[in-house]
This record gives sequence, structure tokens and C-alpha cells, in this order.
Amino acid sequence: MFPYYATKEKFIDDFEHGHLISHLDGELQHTLDGRVDIAEIASWRNSSAYVFIVLNHPDVPDTIEIGMEYVAEQIQGDRPKRVDAVLAGYNSEHEKCMILLELKQYSNLEYKEEEPDQDKKFVNVWRTLEKKCNPFYQIDQYREMISQYNSMIYDTGDVEIPDGIKKDHIKRVVFFHNLDKNKLDVLTSRQIEETEYADAVFFEGEIGKFRNYVIENVGADMENDVLKFFNKGEPPAGKFEDILPEIFRGEFESGRRDQRKCAEELKALIDGESRKIVLVKGGPGSGKSVVALQLFKHCIDRGIDVKFLVGGSAFLNYLKVPLNELISDDVRSSFMYPKYCKTAMEGGDFPEVIIWDELHRSKTDDFHDVFLNQDEENRARLLIAFYDEDQAYCSDCLCEADLRTEGVNENAAWGFETYTLDSQFRCHSDQGYLSWLDRKLYNRVSEIKRSNLIFDFDVIDSEEELCEMLRDTDSQYVVLAGLLEGENSEVKDIMLHDSSGNNLVIHSYMKFKNSYLDRYGETLPAERSVFVKNTVIEEEMYYGDLNSIHGVETENAIVIIGNELIYDGNMVRCSEEAFDSEKFRKNLLCLRGVNNYRGRDLTDEEKNQLEKYLKNIYKVLLTRAFKTCRVYCRDERLRDFLKEE
Repeated sequence: MFPYYATKEKFIDDFEHGHLISHLDGELQHTLDGRVDIAEIASWRNSSAYVFIVLNHPDVPDTIEIGMEYVAEQIQGDRPKRVDAVLAGYNSEHEKCMILLELKQYSNLEYKEEEPDQDKKFVNVWRTLEKKCNPFYQIDQYREMISQYNSMIYDTGDVEIPDGIKKDHIKRVVFFHNLDKNKLDVLTSRQIEETEYADAVFFEGEIGKFRNYVIENVGADMENDVLKFFNKGEPPAGKFEDILPEIFRGEFESGRRDQRKCAEELKALIDGESRKIVLVKGGPGSGKSVVALQLFKHCIDRGIDVKFLVGGSAFLNYLKVPLNELISDDVRSSFMYPKYCKTAMEGGDFPEVIIWDELHRSKTDDFHDVFLNQDEENRARLLIAFYDEDQAYCSDCLCEADLRTEGVNENAAWGFETYTLDSQFRCHSDQGYLSWLDRKLYNRVSEIKRSNLIFDFDVIDSEEELCEMLRDTDSQYVVLAGLLEGENSEVKDIMLHDSSGNNLVIHSYMKFKNSYLDRYGETLPAERSVFVKNTVIEEEMYYGDLNSIHGVETENAIVIIGNELIYDGNMVRCSEEAFDSEKFRKNLLCLRGVNNYRGRDLTDEEKNQLEKYLKNIYKVLLTRAFKTCRVYCRDERLRDFLKEE
């Protein structure tokens, strides 16, 4: 990901007004868990000034893009590798090209034949044996890593990707902006000239020379989206259903730093004797379920009695088919809803560890039944729960405050810990998309613009365009609808009209499940209940709602936002129709009885809660896809708002 990504014009403006460093600092402090120190910030100021000088010239086209501090999270190790700067555009042959730039503040550089003293840190010495300190080797490894990560980068030869970029068009450049080339000894100068690890090296006083190199390689004055393309490789870990076999064969190791650290530390807790509630928080697509299943596999391998609880039926159904082929019946029986765990415990089956996924889909009573109300000697030693506050969709969903209960914490034997997962697996691994979406839905602060999104997100302009897209069977879109018009029943069809007068009917998936039961006298089998596999069943198209899509993922999605959300000119709000809905009052606010949900105005607090839950539902739907998401809004002003930066 790019903590900072802009055109030349924006970069120059941000540098001149002091926004560049503060933006980099804020984004990287969040990404790296606050591990950016003052010295590193000072280094950015120094190095970015030289990039500014190179680009701030009339001969350099405004179309050049620049990304700063590219975070390569799939690199192994505690601290992800970062490319100082990436310049991108088209070369003189109108071919996509990028410059990976390693900026060094060295004031001296020396090539040594002999092995350096291992007890000393030669910051400005070119080590031959410890290649990680060699800036030329570093920049070469960055290119190798990027080439392996991005499926659109290819070597020259017989295979050519029409929209891709040749590997040899990714230029490796080292810029020693404080180093006088004339002070280098003969041996070091010759080694730099002959290095195979860099395409170009520049020194102090060679700004003009470097500028000409930039113009030659990325300076063709034409429309430029190379950096956006650059991050559009296949998601590093693949789809969840593809990861499952690797997890249960013990072959999966997440390349994401936050996931790997979380899994390792929680495995150590499982192996110890701690008594704790552990809450793992993360947004949609952050890998919560991946970590949860790794921990479950760890318990099985260690012979630890474990129960894997799932808050929603859709996710459990999603797991069933691949799990049938991967694990034994005994292991599979450990996957269950909280109410079945309660039943098992009433029969004397008390697990040592409970791993609880999709906690935000469970109720407060579930937590009391399987943990809090159990006698201390029967209570699970570890409760590890996975939770996303922005996926809670009704007032009686479990929340973090419920887990921080004095009933457990008053006994010093139990502790409470939290972990946070920040990575993004879906949405083309675009963390910026989530930040942008939060700004749009919840009015949260974010500097991310729609034009800078890596994820392929677009707004459908008309019902006619929507119909045309849905009829394109090659697209294999999954149609997702939240709660739709007003009192939308679970078996209501969506009727769409286009200018040709042909109606397009999208059926409720719940309606299909009910008709299957009527037709065959049995519940829809798990392999068919994974609705997201295909939108067309028996030649008819179906839509999924919150309950049929939660926790699962698909390649492409169309989300239809109904009349319940509008844009009022300032922010996204609930419509009066939503506030008046008896269904929403009962199901989302959990109001009961005639006096509670009929014939009265909602309080301001109830309105705020209802608005939050509706937005949460749509955030779930808008983050299901890996490759593309298309949105159609009933409210025209909301449509226009989502098109804006």
C-alpha cells in the first residue's frame, strides 16, 4: 500500500504547504503500530526535499505520479520493507514504466573486500557479506518482490500481458543526494559502475541528470494510472476458501505482519496456563477468520479441547463444504452455534478453549450462557473472540463492553487483552478503500480520494444500466441487497425497469430457500446455501441480504442501496421511511411490544442507533468483493455523493 500517493502537481502543493510529512507520519504510525521515530521523520523531510527539487521543473510533465514509503506487507519479518519512493508514468515509447527509488543520505561510501567487524554497525559502509545493508541489493529485492506479488508484471519474452508492465521497465535507482561522487575511491567507483543490482545511480550535484532520467523513463505527457495499476496484483493470500486447505494441512503462514504476530502470540497463550478473555478486533477482510482457524488447528494439533463458535449461519454454511473434505467428523463437530455449545456444556462437555468468530453476530445472552454463567472450574480457560464494531447490526449484539465484565475481572485469575488486525485481504487489498468508505458512510476523517482507490469501485448511474449489467452473465456478479424498500419482507422480489419496457426480476434468496423446503421437504443443503457461488440458480437471479452474505466473499458484487439511506447534502442519513419502519424498530433496535415500536416517535438516541446499524449493514455488503464492486442507489443524491472524491 501507499501511505502517500499523488500526481506531481499534488505532491508539490503538499510539500510546499507542509502536508506531505504530516500525512506520511499519520498513515505510517497507524500502519506500523506507532513505530515511526523522530529520526525517520527528519529523514523524510530531507529526502523528500530532493524529490521535490527534481520534479518541480517545467520540463517534468504534470502527469507523473509519485508514491511515498510503499509498504510491502507481504515481506516476512517483524517490520515490513518499504520503498522510499516510486515514480510512475509512460516512457518515450509510450510503455508503462516505474522508477523504484532508494534515497540515501550517506556522506561517504566504501566498498570493502574483507569481512567487516560484526560488533560494529557501519552505517555508511557498503557491506559485501550482509547484503541487507547494501542499497543496490535492497532496490533489486524490492523489484523481485513486486514482480512476484503483482500478476500483471511479466518478464520480456514469449509471454506478454496486454495491460501489464514489463519487469525490465521497473527501473532500480539509488540516489545518494548528500554524497560527492568525486570523493569515492577507485575500487568503490568501479563496483558501483559494474553493479547488476541497479539501473541507475545518482549523486550530489546530479539533480539535472536525474531529472532527465525521470523524463526519459516516466515523462511521456499522457494520461497516467500506472501506480493505481501497480497495486492491482492478486491479493497476497488469496480467497478464504482457497486458504482453508493450507490451514488444515498446516502449510499456511500469513505474510501479513499483524496477522502473523497475533497468531503467534495467541498460540503461545493457548500453550500456557493463562486465564483470559482475548478480543481480536479488525475490519472486514482483515483476516480475523484466518487467524481464528489457525488457532483452532493449533488446538487440535496439541490435543486441547476446543470449541469453534460462529455467530452467523451464513459463515458456518460457507465453511461446511470445504471442511467436509479437510477434517474428520470429530473435529468438524467442534464447529457450532453458541446455543449448541450451551447444550454440550449442560451435558458435561466443558472446553478448555473457546474460539468465537463473528462475535458481532452473537447476542449478549450467548456470552452469559457459554462463559459468564459457568462455574469457575468449568469455565473455559481462554475465550478468544473476533469482533468488528462496524458489523454489529442490532442493539442486542455483543459488544466489547459486554466482555469487559466485572463478573470475570474481579477474579485476578482472569485477564483481558485486545489485539487489532489492520490488513485488508478483500477489495484488492486496498486499505484506503475502507478509509474512504468510512468517510462516506460515517463522516469520519480520511485523506483518501476516490480517484486514488486501488479497488475497482464504481457507481451505476441508472436502473437501465443496472439491468444491462445484471443481464451480462459473463460478469458473474453477486447481487447484494441490504434491507431495501421500506418494509421489505424476506420473500420480496426486486423489480427493475429499463427503457425497453422489459422488467428484470431478482428474487429473494430466502424465497428460494423456502421454496426448496416446500418442494423437497428438507432444508437447503450446505453446498447450495452458499449463495455467493453464483447469482443464477435454476435460470433465475437471486439477491442476498445481510443474513446470506455475512462473513463470506465473492469476486464481483453489485450492491443495491434501498430507500432507507439518503444523502441530505451534508452526510449520509436515514430516511423518514426507515425511521417509521416497524421491521427496523423490531429487528434492529430490538423494540418489543406495541407501545415500544408502533405509533410513537423514536428518541434521538434510537434514531442514532438505527442509523448506525443500517450503515453497518451496508458496510458489510460493500466489502464482500475481491475484484469489483458496483453500487446502485435509489436516492439520486446519494449516487452523486458516492461519485465524488
